[in-house]
Amino acid sequence: MIKCINTNSLEGAESYDELLEQAVKHRFAGLELSVDADRRLPPRIKGETWPTAIEKAQKKGLEICSVTTREYDIVGLGSSAAKVRDIAIEYLNNFIVCAAEEGRGAIVVIAAHENRPLGALLDGSYEQTFNLVFESLKTLAARAEEHFVYLAIENPGSGLLLSPLELRELIDEINNPYMGICLNPHYAERLGDPLDWLNILDRRIIAVHLPVEQPPQIEAQKNYQSLLTALDKRGFTNPIVYVKKK
Repeated sequence: MIKCINTNSLEGAESYDELLEQAVKHRFAGLELSVDADRRLPPRIKGETWPTAIEKAQKKGLEICSVTTREYDIVGLGSSAAKVRDIAIEYLNNFIVCAAEEGRGAIVVIAAHENRPLGALLDGSYEQTFNLVFESLKTLAARAEEHFVYLAIENPGSGLLLSPLELRELIDEINNPYMGICLNPHYAERLGDPLDWLNILDRRIIAVHLPVEQPPQIEAQKNYQSLLTALDKRGFTNPIVYVKKK
């Protein structure tokens, strides 16, 4: 397992350089870059672009394990408005291309509901939203495979994909080797036991988001030690990303 921290989850840093120092201090091995539409790191460290952020991190011995964005989430890919979906797909397609060119192996993570309240209502029926999400993800998975970039969707805590069986079916139907799941146990436990989600989703999990308070390593290791132990027994070697609890 690669212990990483999301760049929005380290508080108190006035600059990206200070953020890197904090990551090293807390003994993280890598970062998950959270970037905006211009591929810059918001909000405290605007001005740092994706390429320069990668270069500076590597000089500190930190790996860029994954990248994500606050601009679009999994629910937005199922919007009933075709224009909204098209814009989201186009943006995330470009995001994948940038990951291939500049990300150096980073996994692209599509957040569950980054910019909407947990439990926000869908703008269409459940079935319609599910089908639209499926088609959007199928398109994105094809682009990810074309560029040899792994794409992971974070499991929502409400609103959509409410069981690990449903999420497993979605991934299996897309049937793309570059498409997987970013397991968030905090969201999973709203709907059941995170260990059940782990057992059912199994090899489809290619990244993990662990919700934490400050300092970043303590609470997650206490609350989710059984999950970390289970992942370790499975030989999981992909990113474990510590993210600020919402």
